[in-house]
Amino acid sequence: MADPSKLWAGATQVYGDKTEALFGGVVPVPTEHILVREHEETLSIGRRTLQFFDSPGHAKHHFTILSEVDRALFAGDAVGIRYPTEFTGFPFEFIAPSSSPIDFDPVAVHQTLDMLLTLPFDWVYHAHFGKSLKLEAIDHTRRLADAFAAVIERIYSPDIETQTVVAELRRLIADDLERQGKTALDLRVLDIDVVLDALGLVYYEKKRRERNN
Repeated sequence: MADPSKLWAGATQVYGDKTEALFGGVVPVPTEHILVREHEETLSIGRRTLQFFDSPGHAKHHFTILSEVDRALFAGDAVGIRYPTEFTGFPFEFIAPSSSPIDFDPVAVHQTLDMLLTLPFDWVYHAHFGKSLKLEAIDHTRRLADAFAAVIERIYSPDIETQTVVAELRRLIADDLERQGKTALDLRVLDIDVVLDALGLVYYEKKRRERNN
């Protein structure tokens, strides 16, 4: 936050020349205004004591914040994205993980979700968008993170095209929604995220294979 250049470079790598139009700019935060909290440390604000948890999986740097008095977890993207009807136009809401570049790790997703299951909260507040019941968010994120990883393991090749992965993810999400009794319309409405998910999965699988060789 004191030097956001690395953050901005990472965002530019993902969003390209659309970055500034989407987000404006990033202004450094004066170092004297920054409070650092490590895993399980707390911060008291009025009657609330917030507890911080290292929560990788979506990204290595992700953390979640527990407010016991509110029975709530402020989760960023660590427990998936909730897609509201206002975004999709569908007559229902649903949850899917975010595997956007470049730190997606399904093993870490499991470890984070196992940890979060032990914490005392009822509601997940997603950065995108809204709130979900605890078990709903954890179950959907875990199941689909595994499915995302299985898809890219099955179809990956060094010269794989992004649109091939996008098509498979659309099919996976449509099938998953159908098993829930939800018939989606045009899943291309999700492509602003699905394209990023596909790029993240290709990066993850390439690195995984390099480590295992």
